[in-house]
Amino acid sequence: MMLASMAVLLAAGCGKDEETAQTANSPANSEATTGKKLAKITEFYYYKSEGFGTDGWCTGARMQWSGNNLASITPYEYEHGAPVDEGQQVYTYTGNRLTEMRSTYGECYFTYTDDRLTEVYSTRENSWERQLLTYSADGLLTTITTTNSYENSTSETRLTWSGGNVSAIQEYRDGEWVSTTSFTYDSKKSPYTSLFALQSNEYELLSANNVLRAEKTDASSTETTTRTYTYNGDYPVKCIETEGSEWEDHYTETTTYLEYSDGAGSEVSVPQAYSIDTPQGDEVVLGGGTYASGKTAILSVPDYGFTFSRWSDGNTDNPRSITVNRNMSLTAIFE
Repeated sequence: MMLASMAVLLAAGCGKDEETAQTANSPANSEATTGKKLAKITEFYYYKSEGFGTDGWCTGARMQWSGNNLASITPYEYEHGAPVDEGQQVYTYTGNRLTEMRSTYGECYFTYTDDRLTEVYSTRENSWERQLLTYSADGLLTTITTTNSYENSTSETRLTWSGGNVSAIQEYRDGEWVSTTSFTYDSKKSPYTSLFALQSNEYELLSANNVLRAEKTDASSTETTTRTYTYNGDYPVKCIETEGSEWEDHYTETTTYLEYSDGAGSEVSVPQAYSIDTPQGDEVVLGGGTYASGKTAILSVPDYGFTFSRWSDGNTDNPRSITVNRNMSLTAIFE
């Protein structure tokens, strides 16, 4: 649920039985929902790399609804322990058909052929991107072809389906294979619908269920991502995603909290976000960022030709481990 790309379309979806699941989240003429409506998402990102310390940040979004139609999304990012709004996305409908999205940073327009979404055109400042969608005879989205104003190339995403879920995604650039990602799923209902998947390029979110494991292979490596969930009934209210790589010694953990308009998810405690500020920047001090309360931040000062003496609070450890429980500002002092 990589919501670092939260400046995109997000909506709640209605889970369907297996007989109709194959078109449950396939782009169609309506983004209205009769299922659970997402009201708030909070996401903590935590990265730890051997020899480079840690990194962290916290983002989220609040959703407003008009009946069963998503009316707006307000993304935010935590700074110094408090959420700071980052603009707003407002949606326009013709009936229940979403036709336009406007945000602080750009616009997005949706074109339909009969009952299917066939083009998504986005503009931002002086750039544009166009996605063309094609479908199988039974109505499943099979190919997304993307062109834009800032790359002299064409990318193509090919989807394979099984039992209402995207079982594999193949990426091509200018006709050449780039990568293949395969997925396994739980049996619970996904809260997302098609337009979020299209705008975030996380096409597995078209699926009726929630991803448990993703394995991505390219010409040089294989990366595996696993997700574990806490549920309220048929829907997830918390997701912990971990990611590693066979070619790089690192660990990534993303914890996502989902709250719904009916109150589901509020029973899961969302930790306080705290910031460790390093005014000298990443070129001098590694490890600054925003962390969930109780997480361990590792600060380090690489050897850039200066002799490290101490931190501004008197501590002399380098690297330095901190259990985060308050906002802090730390400066490295050199001899």
